[in-house]
Amino acid sequence: MIRETNLLPMRTLLIACTAALWLTGCATYSQPPLAGHPSLPVRSLLTPEEMAPAPEEQSPHPTAFSRDVLARLLTAEFAAQHEDYATLLRYYREVAEETHDSEVIVRAVRIAQFVKDEEALTSLALLWAQNEPGSIEARQLAAFQLIKAQKYEDAVAQMEAIMDLGGASRFDRLALHARNLEPEDQKRLEELYRQLHERHPDAHEVTLGYAMLLELTNQPERALALTRELVRSEKAASHEQLQTLHARLLDAVEGTEASLAYLADMTRRYPDNLMLGSQYARTLIKAERLDDAMAEYERLLSLNPDASHLKLSHALVALQAEKFDVAREELQSLVQTNAHKNEALFFLGRLADMEKNTDEAIRYYLSVRQGGRFFNALGRAGYLLVENGREDEAIAAFNSARNQYPDQASQLWDIQINIWLRLNRLEKALEFAEQAIEDNPDDIQLRYARAMLNDRLGNYEALEADLRYILEVEPDNAVALNALGYSYANRNIRLLEAYDLITRALELDPDNAPAMDSMGWVKYRLGETDEALKWIERAWAKMKDPEIAAHLGELLWLKGDTERARQIWQEGLSLEADHPVIMETLHRLGAELPQ
Repeated sequence: MIRETNLLPMRTLLIACTAALWLTGCATYSQPPLAGHPSLPVRSLLTPEEMAPAPEEQSPHPTAFSRDVLARLLTAEFAAQHEDYATLLRYYREVAEETHDSEVIVRAVRIAQFVKDEEALTSLALLWAQNEPGSIEARQLAAFQLIKAQKYEDAVAQMEAIMDLGGASRFDRLALHARNLEPEDQKRLEELYRQLHERHPDAHEVTLGYAMLLELTNQPERALALTRELVRSEKAASHEQLQTLHARLLDAVEGTEASLAYLADMTRRYPDNLMLGSQYARTLIKAERLDDAMAEYERLLSLNPDASHLKLSHALVALQAEKFDVAREELQSLVQTNAHKNEALFFLGRLADMEKNTDEAIRYYLSVRQGGRFFNALGRAGYLLVENGREDEAIAAFNSARNQYPDQASQLWDIQINIWLRLNRLEKALEFAEQAIEDNPDDIQLRYARAMLNDRLGNYEALEADLRYILEVEPDNAVALNALGYSYANRNIRLLEAYDLITRALELDPDNAPAMDSMGWVKYRLGETDEALKWIERAWAKMKDPEIAAHLGELLWLKGDTERARQIWQEGLSLEADHPVIMETLHRLGAELPQ
């Protein structure tokens, strides 16, 4: 049985094409003879007019195409009936490009949309806009396809044409698309919008899009100047995207209180606006006004009682405010209605975790079966199981997950290895790493994890073998370069090679705090203590990490600044209690921290 598709109806085209073929040269149409009756030519029974489609079914151009074109259209339609969409699109695209017939072009566009052929859709959309320059729909589709193809100048030209036609050019959509672009492409778009804004200073969509781009390129002051113009305009002031953008810019430039004052006023003026109310609630959370944020979500829920995303947001604020009963009620309601179920199960696990109800937390975490919280839930469940002596259950959970998601096996191994590593079960973690690499010998992340385990276990030849393997495959892997250089520096061997490795890592990633720390450590080993201190101070300013704290404290101690050294070590231990590097440093230096 042939499955129906959601393409445009084919009956009219089939009838029109078939009729046209008959009318343009088909002399007879023979039917298989019935028993006892001779075969009779159809045309001896029916006139051409009688064979043609009814007036309401006729094509506007029933005889405009050659027999070859009509044959290809018929072949295409029969291909559609057999779900051969590649053939359907190929023939319609050919005919559209040959004939420039408006109906064929539009049908070809719909087919390309249906089969999600982006290249064909872009080409056909441009053909449609060229063929019907007054069609707003054609130009909007062409502009959107050009945006996706990153042909911004051409997209802007189409959008300006839409403005001239009086349509919605959606310059804001192009600006939103810029979020996914590389910085240099964002700058190109910014310049285009600057020119557009000069040409169309009163076009609100252009101004809004320009402001959005300025925000993206980290120019909030300039963006705020533009949105101020727009919010003064009665026509544009009620635009919710403008309102939320203006609130964000006020937050960035003038502070959270200024943003809250604006949002409070806007939510009073537009109480039913869900986007605006949600922005107000999020800003209240940022200001740590959790009770007010809960109240705003409750107000929005009274207007939109079935909005599951609002229930989830309300639950999360309640969880943050430690209103556990409110959070539990909302999250259980979401599970029961199967809305945001996996997220709700994850946060029910978090709630039980916070209440120290370990068994319930594990049960909820292991109930998360998919979605963005899956790996976090499994990782936390695994940690709790191992911590509480239920190692076999944790291993079984990871084995089950790898069976369920074989394409994610490497990531699951990495999480599993790190759980045992964090709990200082190093030999078992190494056993898992060996098994993981046996299954995934080319996985760089697993090789690196095994190298770090061997470093902790003092297996330095194995450590170096894995890091050398990574660098053979990826010579510019800054993490591996830094790790190998630091390993040499930490063991006070091959210091010049260590310096070269760390220098290369910093050339590749100059803002990398661990590499800054490594550079400081190798400088210290080379006797350049003042330079070493500068590097490690920079690393600590960049990233608060216990190992960096250990190194910084040691250099400060050696320089005689024992008070600040103790302060840094204490801060490092607040990040991770009993961190092995800090504890070893204290023991080696004979330093004691105040109780």
